[in-house]
Amino acid sequence: MRTVVRRKSLIIAACAVASCALVGCGSDDSAEEHPAGHTSDHTTSAAAAPSASAQEPAQLVFAVVDGRKTSGPDTVEVQRGAVVVLQVTSDKADELHLHGYDQTAELQPGVPGKLEFKADIPGTFEVELHSTDAVLTQVRVAG
Repeated sequence: MRTVVRRKSLIIAACAVASCALVGCGSDDSAEEHPAGHTSDHTTSAAAAPSASAQEPAQLVFAVVDGRKTSGPDTVEVQRGAVVVLQVTSDKADELHLHGYDQTAELQPGVPGKLEFKADIPGTFEVELHSTDAVLTQVRVAG
């Protein structure tokens, strides 16, 4: 009788271990739906700016000369729900565009332009200049 109970215990334990291993291998990333303009590559792990809390906006400052970024982070990571403020100063008139959120800001020469948004869509989104299609940064929203 002890042998039967022991075998049942071993079989149950083996099934539990196998189930845990299979659950750990799964991923929902391939089944996610992503908005237009959103890149689904989430391999960028380095953050150029600290994550923002829900109370304090993430301030990201960029400078542009002749349609090219001269300062500012290449990639930014923020938590879902954070408020993000992009401040861009350009030497020429242009339009700043945040893909996935479809928000824009007009840039006037020498005047800092601001684009503020709530990071409520998870994923990686490009911020670009319309006149040159130059990508200023990628905003990664975790969560």
